[in-house]
Amino acid sequence: DLDTIFPGLDSTEFEAATRQLVNYLEKLERLFDEHSIGAGKKLKATPIYRKHLIAVIKKFDKLIRDFKDVRTYLSLITSTDAFNDQAQAELSSNQLVMVKLSMLNTRFTAWLGRFPKTFLQAPELKNYHYPLTQAYTLAQHQMSGDAEALASQLFPSSSMAWGKLHDD
Repeated sequence: DLDTIFPGLDSTEFEAATRQLVNYLEKLERLFDEHSIGAGKKLKATPIYRKHLIAVIKKFDKLIRDFKDVRTYLSLITSTDAFNDQAQAELSSNQLVMVKLSMLNTRFTAWLGRFPKTFLQAPELKNYHYPLTQAYTLAQHQMSGDAEALASQLFPSSSMAWGKLHDD
């Protein structure tokens, strides 16, 4: 019973969740821009950067959780009824959110790579140690910021499209 997630695609709860997701994504994009989160020159580990890092992690985590709720709901509907045009349309429009989320994740990963590795081992970050360490390692192997952004933008028409073709 999917009503425990949202009462339906036409429900005010679902509409509010998708609207809130887009608004929260835009706010997070602005926060990333304000704090120059992305690729660049190396940064020193300072208390201000640690404060920014913790704030960004909490906001990013909330956005990902909210996105997963909406995405899972839509995926469950379309996986059981591939001919549900409304769910398919919502899933397609949700891909734009996924692309932007992917681009923010790429920027966040690049930003982590700008700090000394020891910066990520602070006691305040112990709950996030594993994902931060993984992201830091990935940051060492990223392409340029522009190339990573392009790869994120092309994702819906590349490997994701291929997967969708074979799943639907």
